[in-house]
Parts: sequence; C-alpha cells; structure tokens
Amino acid sequence: MFCRTVDAEGSVFLFKTSILAGYTTRSGGVSKEKFSSLNLYYGRGDKKENIVKNYIIFKEKLHFFGPMVFPEQIHGSSIYVINRKIKKDTTIKDVDGLITDQKGIFLGVKFADCLPLLIYGKRYAGIFHCGWSGIVKHIVRRAIGKMQYLGENVSDLTAVIGPNIQQNSYKVGSEVVEEFEKAGFPEAIYKKNTGKYYLSMEKAVVFDLEKSNVKKNYSVKEDTYSKKEKFFSFRRDGSQCGEMVMFFIL
Repeated sequence: MFCRTVDAEGSVFLFKTSILAGYTTRSGGVSKEKFSSLNLYYGRGDKKENIVKNYIIFKEKLHFFGPMVFPEQIHGSSIYVINRKIKKDTTIKDVDGLITDQKGIFLGVKFADCLPLLIYGKRYAGIFHCGWSGIVKHIVRRAIGKMQYLGENVSDLTAVIGPNIQQNSYKVGSEVVEEFEKAGFPEAIYKKNTGKYYLSMEKAVVFDLEKSNVKKNYSVKEDTYSKKEKFFSFRRDGSQCGEMVMFFIL
C-alpha cells in the first residue's frame, strides 16, 4: 500500500515518500453531527472551538507544532513560492498552490472532493488544490513549470494524487466537458452514460503530468464521495460539511 496510518483511529495517513507528507480523514476529532469529527475547515457552521481542538489533535498526531501555511483556494491556477521562514499560521491570498524549499513549515491544502496534489523534487516541494476549474486552466503544468524555473529537473519530480471524487461519482454538465476540450484535454478524461457526463479529474491531472514529462505519478485511489465513513464530500453532503487536509513538511 502506498500510505500508512499513524494512529488507531485512521485520522492521519502518511505517504511512503522521501518527504513527510500525507492526508487526514474525517475520523478522530471532536466536531459533531455533519462535521463529525476531524473537521479542519473554518466556516460552514461548525463551532470554532471544535476546529481549534481538531488542529491540536492533528498536530499532536504528527508531532509537529510549527507554523501551518495554506493557500486561500479560489479555484484558480495561481501559485505562490515561499522562499522565507514563516513564524505563524498563514493563509496566502488569491492562490491555489504553494511551493517551498524552506524546512520546518507545514504546507497544506484543504479538500472535500477537489483533488489535492503533491509534487516534490530534490530541493523543492509543492502542494496544489485542483478543482476542475483549476485543472482546466492547467494548474498542473504551471506548477511543474514553476518548479523547473526554480531549478528542479522534471526527471527528479514525483507527483502524488490524494483522495478526490472519482469519475463514477462525479457527474458534470456538457459545458464543463466543453471547457476541457477547448483546453486540449482528451476525451478519455470523461465518459458518457445514459446521456450524462462523468469527469475524472484524476485522469485530467495525469494527462497534464505526462504532457510535462513527469513519469513518477502515484495515486491513493480513494473516492471522497462514496466513502462516507472516511471522508467529507461537498458533492454528497452539501454546504454543511467539513474538510480534510493534504500536506507536507520538508
């Protein structure tokens, strides 16, 4: 298996990678009802004190107590490079991806159906929030291009796809399919069943990874929508749902 849990509750899974990286599930926290239980998203109706406690629980499981940095996540394709030490928890505005070579800081994205993507090389690593609108704007190619600009060789890059809504669960309108076709994505990223379109964000991301010559691609193959006991899902649960985090620490 590509990842392993760090606790009996299955709250945090770590990838078997050369850097410390992984993702959380919805298990092992203190939030109640629709937000049960390890909700790491502020807003949507969960109590702030519960979310604060959930982050404490999460950090204790990781044995990490330093600053956490997240992108604002606006469903775009902008990426920010962190090239300095950050001493407190921070949200970087107007971006969906973060790249750094700085040691000892936590970079993460929040997700509850959108695809979280980790890319790392010899010096830099990045974490990217990939919703369909970011993928169609080629956030993946932009991420790889930026890492190459920073000095990484594409042959040294490894990509890891985290849990996301899988194709059989992700019905989209024809206008979404048209956007992907206009952006140069192949028909293989979607299928049509009884007049409905089903999109694979994972296939779209892999297409852009391969177009960028990133050969080392891995996926946890987890469906946020169908695994209700393990994951939050915005598509399944509606606006009152929590979110998980995918992360790395250099």
